[in-house]
This record gives sequence, structure tokens and C-alpha cells, in this order.
Amino acid sequence: MQQSRDDYDYLLKTLNRGDKKDSGAQQASRVPVNPQAEQLQLPPIVQPIAFVPYSTQDQPLYMYDEAIDEYQTVDHYQQPADDAADYAAEPVQKSKPARKGVQWAPIVLALLGLVMVAVMVIPKFVEALSILSVVGSTSGLDVILNLVDQFSAGFSSDLIVPIAIAVVGVTAVLTVLVGLIQITRKGACVLLKLIVAIMLIAALVAMIMLLTEGGNEIAIGLYAVVGVAFVSVLVAFLARRA
Repeated sequence: MQQSRDDYDYLLKTLNRGDKKDSGAQQASRVPVNPQAEQLQLPPIVQPIAFVPYSTQDQPLYMYDEAIDEYQTVDHYQQPADDAADYAAEPVQKSKPARKGVQWAPIVLALLGLVMVAVMVIPKFVEALSILSVVGSTSGLDVILNLVDQFSAGFSSDLIVPIAIAVVGVTAVLTVLVGLIQITRKGACVLLKLIVAIMLIAALVAMIMLLTEGGNEIAIGLYAVVGVAFVSVLVAFLARRA
């Protein structure tokens, strides 16, 4: 009796081993050789969409209830665009060039040139003003007129003073002409500065040559010529360039 029971238990254990082997084989057959990785599905990201009719710092969003009543009609949407058109940049118009006025520097230089011409010419015709003679009792105009006759005798150091006075007279006339032309321009042009500079140099040369000869021939008119030439140079070079 005991032996038959042992045989029965042994038979059950044998059957159980067979079932486990079969189930393991079936499970192994179901597993793929190269298993594929599972795909991850991320949850969708939902973002709220806000409607802004036009962008300003204090503009309320359309998504809020209190802003809906304010922006219900199409006309209200169009109004900001109409207002913006009022502030659009106007077409640029070229300004007309300002009309040039009369400038002081050329006028002053022209007047000084007239004074210079008067000092050299008037003593020849007005005896009362002979005190303004340039060399001794000779006016500047007479010195210039006598220069032609002196040239015929040949060049000498005595001609330096007449030549210098002639240069002063010519530059004085040019100062008047160029000054009148430059009235509508700002400052003094380079040509005008050059003319008055030559005039001052010529006047100084005449005075220096007479001083080397003793200075007895220097008249008041020559001092006036040097003074007017010096003032002309100051005005020309201190004025703004044209």
C-alpha cells in the first residue's frame, strides 16, 4: 500500500516537470529574437492663443472677457490703423537755399581799399590835402606816373620805392573790385586775402627803403598807407573764410 502511494507521487512529479518544460518552451518561442524598443508617445503640449488687434504695451488681450466688448466691431479694429496714418512721416521736401545776405568783411575791405586809393590820388588834385603825400611832397599817383619815365633810364635801386608804391596802388584797386564781388559771400576769399597781404608787404618795403635812406622822404601819407594795409590784413584773415 505504501509503495503504490510512493509510485503515485512520483508520477505526479514527473508530469509536473513535463508541464513546466512545455510552458518554458512555448514562452521562449513567443519572445522575438531581436526585440524592438517601445516608442514613447509624449503628451501633446497645448498653449493658449491670444488675439491682439494691435500691439501696444497697455493693450488688453482679446482672450479676457473685459476686453471683448471693447473690440467687437471691425470699425474699431480699423480705427488704430487710421490713427497711425495720421502720424505717418510726411514726404521730405528740400528746403530752398537761404538767400545770401550782405557780408561785413568784403564791405569793410572794399572801404579800406577806397581809403587807400583816396590817400594816393587826392593830394594830386587837392592842394589842401598835400599833407597826405607819400614821398616828400609827391603824391602816390605822381610816383606811379613818373615810374614809366624812370624805367626808360634803366633799373636801379631807386626804383624799388616807386615800384612798391605802384604795387600798393594796384592792389588797393583790386581790393575794392574783389570786395564788391564778394559782398554776397561769407567771409573773405583766398584771393582777397592774398591781395591785401601783397599790399601790406609792398607798403612795408617802401617804408623800409626810405628809412634806410635816412627817412627824410617819408610823408604822413605813407604812414597812412601802411596803417590801412595792416588793418585790411587783419580784417581779411580774422573774417571767416568764404
